[in-house]
Amino acid sequence: MFVYCHDCNWGQDDFWDENGYNPIKSVSNLKEYLFDDKFHKPFNGDPVMTPHLNGKPNSNWLAVEFENVATRIRNMKWRTFEEFKKDPNKVCPDCNSENLVMD
Repeated sequence: MFVYCHDCNWGQDDFWDENGYNPIKSVSNLKEYLFDDKFHKPFNGDPVMTPHLNGKPNSNWLAVEFENVATRIRNMKWRTFEEFKKDPNKVCPDCNSENLVMD
């Protein structure tokens, strides 16, 4: 479940859960791209964003994936659903709207 603003389109990543989804698990899952031969094939047909190029891990692809995770972490206002529920002032961090939607 994630939160977004219906007025300005700000949004954040899914709520984190210690035993479920969290960005640390997302990053640790990238290790398989470094060491598993099955990922030597093109990814999404885009040679720039391929986990492996010429049989070697594509450092640029991995760096972009790490940057994506870092951006999701930076954009979090409420890390967990519990934090969201306890916040008495649930407003968008970009436009201060109270028109937030959970999906």
